[in-house]
Amino acid sequence: MAMFFHEMVAGYFIGLTVPASHVTTETDWPVVNKDPKTGELSVDVEWAVNQVATTKDYGHGNWFFKHFIGGLNDHSCHHLLPTIHHSYYEELYPIIKQAAKEFNIQIREVETQRQLIFEFFQHLWNMGYDNKRHD
Repeated sequence: MAMFFHEMVAGYFIGLTVPASHVTTETDWPVVNKDPKTGELSVDVEWAVNQVATTKDYGHGNWFFKHFIGGLNDHSCHHLLPTIHHSYYEELYPIIKQAAKEFNIQIREVETQRQLIFEFFQHLWNMGYDNKRHD
């Protein structure tokens, strides 16, 4: 029974909240360019900017998320500093936020996980609802 409970909780957090931290109407995705001569692929944005643009944070400073899901709620910290232990995210987040402000980079965040999940499903609905079919 304990294993079942563990798998249900882990499946929820990994299977739902991690994708929700990346797939919303507010997250940006880089344009991939292909050089016609060499076939080499490149993106139109710098690495660090891309890490922040493709993530959404939620529940910053929340004790539960910090300890039980490894700070993945501070997803921009997780992507910018993947080798730093998650217990430092709370101290690093204001620094990252200030640097983003100085470089005019928007860090996307919401207050609660519930809001993040709602925006995730809203985005999936919007992607699946094709207005052109109904005109």
